[in-house]
Amino acid sequence: MTLQWTVIAFVLYSEIATIVVLLLPWIRPTIHVDASKELTGRVAEADAVIHMRLFRAQRNLYLSGFSLLLALRIVTLLARCAHLELAAEAAMKQAEGAGKAAQSFIDKDGNAEGLSAGEANKLRGDLKETKEKLNKAETDRDTMKTQAENLQEEYERVTEQLRATETSHGRDKKSD
Repeated sequence: MTLQWTVIAFVLYSEIATIVVLLLPWIRPTIHVDASKELTGRVAEADAVIHMRLFRAQRNLYLSGFSLLLALRIVTLLARCAHLELAAEAAMKQAEGAGKAAQSFIDKDGNAEGLSAGEANKLRGDLKETKEKLNKAETDRDTMKTQAENLQEEYERVTEQLRATETSHGRDKKSD
């Protein structure tokens, strides 16, 4: 992990050095010398004035460093945004090409599956047969269902008759 932090720090320092080198033409030598003197400190009469100037110099140094870092980050984000826009554009072109290819395939064959007329007719016949078998199976199911209901009703009727006969025989035996 420390190797990664070292690499990151090296990259950051190299970016700052690059930006400073690029900014050298705009930095006036007198301002730079004044800022350097203020950072190192001069002999002054009042200790408070020295600390105030040192504080301001450090503040300005940190603000300029943060501004440079922010500028670098913005440039990086803009580059990434441009890259993503190009990738999205390429993906859209690829999707359009795939759509056109699929449409031409469908138009060429005349139907979505790309089957010949004979194969399509054979499949239609198979579909018709399957539908007929399904209808027959449904009617058989309905017939068996009604038969089961009738059988249940008959069973209940016979059970009632049996109970009635048993109770009547039971009364006859008790009376004997």
